[in-house]
Amino acid sequence: DAIETGVHSKDLASVKYLNFHNNSISKVERLNLLPMLRTLVLSFNELHDMGAISNLRHLERLELGHNLIRRIEGLENLPSLRHLELNNNLLYKPDDMNVLRKQVPNLISLRIHNNSKTLCENKIFRGTILRRLEYLQLLDGEEVTKADREAAGENNSTLNHGMLMKHSCASWESHSLSVLGPVVHGSDLSPRRTTAMGNKLNSNATV
Repeated sequence: DAIETGVHSKDLASVKYLNFHNNSISKVERLNLLPMLRTLVLSFNELHDMGAISNLRHLERLELGHNLIRRIEGLENLPSLRHLELNNNLLYKPDDMNVLRKQVPNLISLRIHNNSKTLCENKIFRGTILRRLEYLQLLDGEEVTKADREAAGENNSTLNHGMLMKHSCASWESHSLSVLGPVVHGSDLSPRRTTAMGNKLNSNATV
């Protein structure tokens, strides 16, 4: 299940392209024997992590789509990497975008769609990626436009009325119900009780 080279290291020193697409691979080892590797294809396998992919200084394209990877890690010392595919995995932490910014900041193409709902259904996730990767030109196969960049910047710096209402209404309703206690029906709303309830609500509300 592992990639382990059984060929003499001298025969591997000049290898630039390696394709192990759909080979049921679960572990990657000894890629340091491929110092000139430029393209590595490991899509449609059973990888749970990125293994020994770091330190391939000439690697330009890395395809890891359709695996079982949960975290973005192990991309250290890949200064030439420009194209990265991580789509159709199990990624779930938005914070992993910080890893991309730190370890492979010069990416121009990234595929990261079809991961967990935490990422793919997060409406601001695309903007987060664009703010982290300033040289990105293609995101999930779509061109990154100037308008995309501007929108990402606005979403990062502006707290507008819509956002305020969206994030405050639900918590305010919950807080109000807990303050008022049990639901009171029409026949129970005497003027005295209504006034008391209003005073209690006002005393608990802060701006």
